Order: sequence, then C-alpha cells, then structure tokens
Amino acid sequence: SAFSQQYTATGLEVTPTIDQLQAAPPADPSVDNALYQWLKLPDGVREQLAPLAESVAGAETTDYDRALALQNWFRTDFTYSLDTVEGNATEALDTFLRDRSGYCEQFAATMALMARTLDIPSRVQVGFTPGEQNEDGTWVVTVHDAHAWPELWFEGVGWVRFEPTPGGGDGGATPGWAPTPADPTRPGQAGQNDNNGGGVVIRRGGGPVGERGGRPADLREVLRANRSGNGLASESTAAGGEQGDGSPVLLWLALIAVAGAAAGAPKAASLVVRRTRWRRVATTDLAISAAWADVLDAATDVDLRPAPTETPRDLARRLPARGGLSPGRAAALGRLAGWVELLRYRGGVEATMTVADIRQLADDIRRDLFAAISPRDRRRARWWPTSGRIALVNGWNGAADATADRWQRWTPRRSRQEASTGLTSQRG
Repeated sequence: SAFSQQYTATGLEVTPTIDQLQAAPPADPSVDNALYQWLKLPDGVREQLAPLAESVAGAETTDYDRALALQNWFRTDFTYSLDTVEGNATEALDTFLRDRSGYCEQFAATMALMARTLDIPSRVQVGFTPGEQNEDGTWVVTVHDAHAWPELWFEGVGWVRFEPTPGGGDGGATPGWAPTPADPTRPGQAGQNDNNGGGVVIRRGGGPVGERGGRPADLREVLRANRSGNGLASESTAAGGEQGDGSPVLLWLALIAVAGAAAGAPKAASLVVRRTRWRRVATTDLAISAAWADVLDAATDVDLRPAPTETPRDLARRLPARGGLSPGRAAALGRLAGWVELLRYRGGVEATMTVADIRQLADDIRRDLFAAISPRDRRRARWWPTSGRIALVNGWNGAADATADRWQRWTPRRSRQEASTGLTSQRG
C-alpha cells in the first residue's frame, strides 16, 4: 500500500548471565559520575517511593536481586489493563499503585523510578515486541506490538532490560536473566520465560504506545501454592477429577461458558451502544452527533483513540495519515468534523444529506479504518473492541453509582422510620 515502508536495523543482543549481574558492583551515585543523570528523581518522588521500594526489595543485597524483586512484585501483584486513565503527575502514580492496574508505560516508568530510589541507574525505552512470524520466515510487527520497558545499568554489562508488565504486554515473555516466580529455573516452580532475552527494538518518535494486551494470569495462586510446598494440582486433586460423579467436568463446562460470555461481552456492548445511539435519531443534527461518536469508537478500536485535548479538526487531520483512510474517506471525515464544529458552536447544521446518508458516511470511515490494519488486529478490534470494554466499565460504574445513591437515600429514610417506630412503642 501507499503506507508500506521497509527498514533495515542492526542491533547487538546483550544476554548476560544471572551470575554476571549478581556479581556486578553497585553504581556510583555521586554527582561527578556519568551515570548520575540516570539517578535523578522529580521532587517528592523519592519520599513517595523509597519506603515502598525498600519494602519490596526486602533483605536482598545486590542490585540484581533488588531489581528482580521489583520486577516480580509488579508481575505478581498487579494486573495489565488498557482501560487506565492516562497521566504523568504524582496523583497518577498514586492511582496506579493503589489500583495496581495499568499498561506497559506505567509499569516501566514506576519500576525505573523505584530502582532509582535504590540507587540503581535506570531509564525507560520504547520500541516493539517481536510480533508474529509468517510461514516464509518474515516477521510482521505492527503498532499493536509497541511496548515500553525499563532498563537498569550494571557495571561491566551495560543497560539490561527487565519486564515488569504482567504478561509482558505480549504473552508474558521475560528475559532469561530475569526469571519470574513461575520460572522452571527456580526450585519447586513451573512456568515459562523467554530465554533469548526479548525481541527486536525499533526506536520511534512520540505518540502513545498502542500496545496489544489483555488481562494476564494471576501468579499469586502459584506463589501461594509454592510457599505451601504443593503444586496447583496435587495428586489428590487429580485423582478426584477422575473419580466421583463428574462434577469437575460440569464445573469446567460452566467455567468455559462463563469465559465465553465474558469474551463476547465487549463486542456485544459495542453493538448495543451503536444500535441504541441510532435508535432515536430523526434529524440530521442528531445523525451528525451519532456518526461522530461512531468514528471516535472506531478510532479507539484500532488504537488511534482521540486525546482529550484533540479537536474534531485535529482528529480529521490525524486519522487519514495514521489510519490509512482513502482520499475520499478523508474528505468525508473532514466534512463530518466541520459539521460537528458547527453543531457545537452554532447549534445547528444545514446539511443536505439524509440521516441514512450520514450513517453510511460513518460506516464507510469505520470500514476504511479497519481495512488498514492487519487481519490479526482486525479480528481483535472486532471481537475484543476497546470501545466495548470502555462501555462495560462505564456501565458498571454507572450502575454502582446509582446503587450507592439509592442506598444513601434509603438509609436516612429507614433510620427515620425506625426512630418513629421507637417513639410509637415508647408512647404505647
């Protein structure tokens, strides 16, 4: 296509051993050291993070063991999610540490900051995971493979990658020198890690990291089982699955049914939102608002989610270039964006198109956005749409807020009724 480009990259694969990293001497934190800039911290961050970092590192004494403790704390006690509010202030850091859920940039930056409080030089790198290999041996790396990770400095080795993001942003790969708690190299544990140390790093300019991912498996059950000296499936459990009345089979079937329903929930939510949005559209003004909302959802599903500060005109400039829109669709998007501005600031639009034509315009833009991504990403966008997941979260939060409001209104009323009943009883 017109957007196809070819790159040639040359890289040096650094694969240190655990023994090398454990034997590396501590970095010099003095001001005159060349690494001093990689130890600086924003005002207030050391006070905010140092006690937590020390607690996580525990009794570990080498920089390597402390770094590994940080990495595996994130991978064990946190979950991966793209539905996290973006931000770079200390409040956003507090929220991330409180909710223990976020995306790769938050994991990378927080681990780097905590490492600096332990006097370990650190930095954050942005690039890509390896992607998918074709049958002909070539690799396909798309924007959905974009990723961020921290690198820590070890004397005699250099910058070393760690992977604090649960699931690694792409299947759970960790470097061979930084095994997770579920790594088979640790006694009594089972799991997988990426022994080759990770994939190709391709530098790129600004913009958000549009990583692909889902909620990873929780490792806390593995840790609890290992601490107790048992595997997740003991011999007695396995025997029980073969005997009895077949209830384990029914349980698994029920779990599979629930998982299937959960997997289809985002797509169903996306369809419901779109149908509800258009159900009562009778005027061109309402159709313009609905069409624009469809375009925003489509952009979100292909990882081109509009920024909060982005105007309709800004989006109409960005989507054609980054979303692969044809010239005709780009012109239609510009026309729709102009109508949205008129609707917002003038209160009405004198559009000559019908409601059906405006809806078709939005469908055509959506179709172009989906056609410009790879088949794998298209399947993800259709069957696990980000807009649908956001709708589910918003719906849940709205229901929770409504329930809380009703409870607050009902509680004083019940208290008054009980007080009234008590007075009546006393008078009787």
